[in-house]
Amino acid sequence: MAEEYQTQWQPTDDAGFTDAQDFGSQRQPKASMAQGLVGGARNKLFALADDGKSELARSIDGIVVMVRELADKAEAVGGPVASYARQAADAIGDIQQTIRDKPVDELIEEGRDLVRSSPGLAIGIAVVAGFIGARLVKAGSR
Repeated sequence: MAEEYQTQWQPTDDAGFTDAQDFGSQRQPKASMAQGLVGGARNKLFALADDGKSELARSIDGIVVMVRELADKAEAVGGPVASYARQAADAIGDIQQTIRDKPVDELIEEGRDLVRSSPGLAIGIAVVAGFIGARLVKAGSR
């Protein structure tokens, strides 16, 4: 009697598969569907990152203009400050051009390389970026 019960009843999993063979035949479409969802999410994420990259480049452009104006005012006063301010504006402008010209995935890879080679510098950059971001958010809420 127990043998009859075992042959008549087949356990099913949550998806309704009765044995490993049925599950295996259905697993491939589910895996490709999951890969499609991950690919779509990745594409959307990169599109958002590209939009953010463009916005960052525009924001940095404003910083470059501000530093160059500061250099012009410092030049009127005299001293080495104007030269340093111009060098800073040029360096910031180079960073902006790099951000604008490179694709997002290349920027991400360079960021990973920077973190691997100089973790202290990466932490310092993150702290400064966080401080500037907090100041911008605080100024924007006024």
